[in-house]
Amino acid sequence: MCTPEGEGVVVVVDCHAHGAALRELSDALALIPPAMHGAASTMHISTKYYDAAVRVQAEHAHSFPAFTAPCDALVVLAGSGPLPAAVSVALRAYIDTHQPHILLCACAVDCPDAPSLDHLPAFKLCADTGMEFVPLLPDLPPPREPAQDTECEGLDRVREALHAHVWPGHTLKRRDEEERARVFEDTLAMMSQLRDTSAKMPDSERREFAARVALSMWECLGEDDDEDEKG
Repeated sequence: MCTPEGEGVVVVVDCHAHGAALRELSDALALIPPAMHGAASTMHISTKYYDAAVRVQAEHAHSFPAFTAPCDALVVLAGSGPLPAAVSVALRAYIDTHQPHILLCACAVDCPDAPSLDHLPAFKLCADTGMEFVPLLPDLPPPREPAQDTECEGLDRVREALHAHVWPGHTLKRRDEEERARVFEDTLAMMSQLRDTSAKMPDSERREFAARVALSMWECLGEDDDEDEKG
């Protein structure tokens, strides 16, 4: 999959006749500006480890078959009625072509334990593509910051999945930079110790210590290489 360099992208496909579901998702993700069909917004993500600004492109289901730009995450807002066949075909082709990392189908249901026959096309789409089915219940409370010991539901689950991804172009927080600097300094100290004491060590201990130094250096430098590739 290829997205614009240094930019994470979410594509939202709205299957609802009206824009209420899109507005609710926009509020849950704190999009700036609020999401509108055919327009892009920005989702700001701040986790314990990094910050990221992600572009969110909203498309109505009727116009999505003509949409060809790649993305990292695909979110489908399915209505209470059947998923239109043309939309289902377009979604399957899009997923097969671009292979987004995150696939979510948020579907309005009255009862998640007894879905109606209208939801079968959405269920089949999820089963065939690996998309996660996220039921949206009418009586769910507004999205909130979930407790660590509870399972997220509805739009909380959509937000959780998007916030759990490591997005292209993210910026590490200072605490991570300081931690990597500390590891690097410790590795240099270990190298100095190896140089000063290796002559006095038995071969087995010297090889073991050298392996520890090499592993520590690889972990330190390997993180930087990974970040360069992501950026």
